[in-house]
Amino acid sequence: MNEHTKMMHTTLQRNLNSYSNALWRFGCDGFPDGYVKYLKQLRKNLKATIGWLDELIKEVQ
Repeated sequence: MNEHTKMMHTTLQRNLNSYSNALWRFGCDGFPDGYVKYLKQLRKNLKATIGWLDELIKEVQ
C-alpha cells in the first residue's frame, strides 16, 4: 500500500468516526436546535466521503 492509499484510508476512517461521534452527541443532548441543519451538512459530507471511498477502492484493486 502506498502513502497516498494509506492517507486516504486514514482520512476515511477519521471522517466516519467523526460523523458517528457527532450523531451520538446529538442523541445524548436530546437533539438540540441545529440538528436538522447538521444532518443536511452530514449528508453532503457523506457524499464526498463516498467519492473518496470509491477512489480508494480503485487504488487498492
